[in-house]
Amino acid sequence: MGVYSRLSVRVRALLWALVWVLGSLAALKLDSVLKGRAGFGIMPFVVIGIGALGLLIYLAIASKHKALKLALSYLTILPLCLIIGELYAHYKLESSSEQDSCAASTSGTYASDYFTPSPITGYKGKPNTTATAHKSTQSGKSLYNVSYTTDELGWRITPSSKLDSSSCVLFFGDSFTIGEGVQDNETLPFYFGRALGKQANARIYNFGFHGYGPHQALALVQSGEIARIVKDCQSVLAIYESLPGHIARAGGFSPWEQGTNAPRFYLDPSGSLKWGNAYLHKSPVLAKLAPKLKARLAQSYLYKLLQPSYGYDESYNALYFAIIDTLQKQLQEQFGAHFTLVLWDATDLSDEIERKESHAIIKHYKNGLGGGLWI
Repeated sequence: MGVYSRLSVRVRALLWALVWVLGSLAALKLDSVLKGRAGFGIMPFVVIGIGALGLLIYLAIASKHKALKLALSYLTILPLCLIIGELYAHYKLESSSEQDSCAASTSGTYASDYFTPSPITGYKGKPNTTATAHKSTQSGKSLYNVSYTTDELGWRITPSSKLDSSSCVLFFGDSFTIGEGVQDNETLPFYFGRALGKQANARIYNFGFHGYGPHQALALVQSGEIARIVKDCQSVLAIYESLPGHIARAGGFSPWEQGTNAPRFYLDPSGSLKWGNAYLHKSPVLAKLAPKLKARLAQSYLYKLLQPSYGYDESYNALYFAIIDTLQKQLQEQFGAHFTLVLWDATDLSDEIERKESHAIIKHYKNGLGGGLWI
């Protein structure tokens, strides 16, 4: 008789449970690697559900107690629900993605070797990296083919920046700010630096990043990260670039932030702005564990489908305004910075929500904001 056949039922059950756990971890890892390098996944929670279903059936058959056998049989409903739910969610999400006429795919090291976790902003660029990004439509038409070069801290370089200047310009914002789809010498911060000319040169910092919102900008300032970087600046101009959709981003509705430690702000009953998960950037252990756990959960299609969807609400507007106002105040207190909000307002192609958001921002700041509001 073999070694396995001589093992007791309990030991066999523990052995198969261990195999299921290890197999589940392997499925999650494989899915993550494939999505990062090949652009597709394996639906790991379906694999986990099938493994759990098989384990419960084995335990039910092997059990000699009728009550336990019955209980295990009923428990098979849970993995069955998980499998069905994952398949349904995958179908729904993929269907809506295929109906998106603007859907595109990105290849290059941008997808696999560019992003890195951050305990302050949730994610950012890897330091000292040149990442390639080739974006094309579903029909294969090339939209752009560029490279993103980061400095020793992971922020995109600005070739027009004068590193020996004590006058500093800080840019905050999203993909428009970092320069999605353009080269290092084609970004908004680059052209700003070049427009200053030789007589008014400045050291320029691009703290924008793909998918960022005002919550990342405020977290960078409140955490002391900006002060650490620009400690030698004697005069500071700060510019925040915003889309109307940054209201939703400030409220935590960005699907790409699932599985990250993106900062979460909220207004308490008194109306004061609080950084709800600020403890994450102060605890090295939590800063490492939390994003890993969130990232694994974010691999579930059912989890993604069940996430609350964004709808226009004035309470979200209030949170956005509080973050922008606090950002301006913090920049003024820490650096004596002149602050300007640049808004890319709604267009004729905007949907109803974006038009409402744009109107709300313009109305709220109709008398200007510190240094001004550019539209």
